[in-house]
Amino acid sequence: MRRGDYFVWGLFAVASAIGLATHEMWRDELQQWMIALDADSLRSLLANVRYEGAPPVWHLFLFGLSRLTANPASMQMVQFLVSVSACYLILRFAPFERWQRYLLCFSYYLLFEYGQIVRCYSVVPLILVGVLTAAIHLKHHRKWVMAAGITLIGFTSLYGLGGYSARSFGISSGACSDVDFCMLHFLFAKNISGITKKNSLYFLFHAGGDFIYRWALFPIPALRYDFWETNIIKDWALTQRGHLGFQAALVVTLISVCFIFFLRKIFQGLPKKTLFIFFFTLGAILFIGYFKFYGSLRHWGYIFLALLATLWLAAPFLQQRAKIYFTIFLFLQAALGIHAWASDVVYVFSPAKEAASFIQKTECARYPLAGSRDALVSGVSGFLNRPIFYAEANHLGRFIVWTRDSKKVLPKEEVAQRIEKYFRGKNSLRFCFLATENWDAAPKGWSMKKLADFRTSICADERFSLYQVSLE
Repeated sequence: MRRGDYFVWGLFAVASAIGLATHEMWRDELQQWMIALDADSLRSLLANVRYEGAPPVWHLFLFGLSRLTANPASMQMVQFLVSVSACYLILRFAPFERWQRYLLCFSYYLLFEYGQIVRCYSVVPLILVGVLTAAIHLKHHRKWVMAAGITLIGFTSLYGLGGYSARSFGISSGACSDVDFCMLHFLFAKNISGITKKNSLYFLFHAGGDFIYRWALFPIPALRYDFWETNIIKDWALTQRGHLGFQAALVVTLISVCFIFFLRKIFQGLPKKTLFIFFFTLGAILFIGYFKFYGSLRHWGYIFLALLATLWLAAPFLQQRAKIYFTIFLFLQAALGIHAWASDVVYVFSPAKEAASFIQKTECARYPLAGSRDALVSGVSGFLNRPIFYAEANHLGRFIVWTRDSKKVLPKEEVAQRIEKYFRGKNSLRFCFLATENWDAAPKGWSMKKLADFRTSICADERFSLYQVSLE
């Protein structure tokens, strides 16, 4: 590595440290931590993980980490080491030009989506880059090391199960088949709350639109602070539908043509074996989306990783014009990554930490807590390290047990009845209530006082109001 490489590595490390230090973890990040922290044995951990729809390797790691500390920020420290290590491998071993390697480190997915948000799939870039490095530079036991790495990806993430197989990298020994992986996972995650598309044409249209515009390679967000999982083109097209339908359709069509042209130029002259990685991953993600779980930005980002793997292995065959297009693509990715990183530094990503801090400083610290909707307010429990009575689940707990009914929205009357029944049964006539909706009119028999609002966040559906409630 040259001096410039070490400078970029140090710059990335500083950016990563600042980003993780200022990132307020949201409910999904804390969900995995609460599952690991609350488990009193490996058996109870595996029993709870089966509802998560993800293989257990990451949760097993967090189980060990939670035996050392109860602070969820420890996950972010691990993520820092993972991100910096992945950046080093790219700068040291990636078979790209110097500026391409620099831009790749600061790309949207590596800097932000898989760098600042700590989830099971955040370790996948490091493992994948390690596999790619072994494929080119390792002389002995290369296939076994690659197979082990790809198998680890498969046991870390749902989309890793389908998207990256030993067969897609040309390895026939040392790893199980993808079919076995997928079948194992479907049995393992039988209770996942997913979306099954019955209308195939609708699914293909919707997935195709997300692949091109929203998720896969060009995640250009809407121009507002709550940018996460938005797209400027798709949002504009949806708002214009019915008014400027022809113009919107024309813009979408032109962008589709440009996107196909881009892929054609990038892939021109590359060996079919390496192209198989990209198209296999794309097909696997569509397969999983249709039959099990549609996913979102962080899941469809595996297509970006597949493009990286394809071009990494086929680097000697890249034509000069393809290198130019790849550099332009990386410039766009780096711009998106820096924008997302800066926005997360400046704005609150999730108000869960702020709400938990406020609760600890007020008399709510002495009162029991109720929450609705449970799937959205659960992050507060992770920061408080105390249970909440979840109205939708109708039980006291910390992490959410995902079932097919988890995302049902109950009317306010039923929410109030469940909460009142629970607290009267516990003879607790005073409690604090964390709600995602405003409760301007108190239910009959309730005396409510609003204590605070937490309604500014990048994560658009995590916005809370805190009430102190007395039952008459």
